[in-house]
Amino acid sequence: MVQKVLKFEGKNSKGLALLELLFGILIIILIAFYLSPKIFKKETPLLQKSPEIKKTKEVLNYTEIVNLKKAILNFQSFEGRLPSSLNELLEKGYIKNIPKDEFGNEISYIISADGTNFSLVSPGEDKILGTGDDIRY
Repeated sequence: MVQKVLKFEGKNSKGLALLELLFGILIIILIAFYLSPKIFKKETPLLQKSPEIKKTKEVLNYTEIVNLKKAILNFQSFEGRLPSSLNELLEKGYIKNIPKDEFGNEISYIISADGTNFSLVSPGEDKILGTGDDIRY
């Protein structure tokens, strides 16, 4: 009689064993997924930078540059001159912060000799202004 109490019998006994097996495999997969970057010292594919993230950063950067150009032109229309620096735009409230390019470099603001034109330049990926990879906006 004791044997019948301890023994689970019925139609669902195989289903319960299969469910337990699937749950166990799921736990093993989750543990392996969690530990694999630590063992192999690599990021998991979900954490790697995808091309879509890079493109999003470029679009956001372009938007910041367009807004910076608009702020410079607004300053020029209200003040009658170009700002002497980007800090002047910041101090007078035309911009909230000085934007950086997608590589984390500050944007350089260059005024022409006659003071009527300006350009915005980023040092680019090598972080050195005046090299071939500079980005002009």
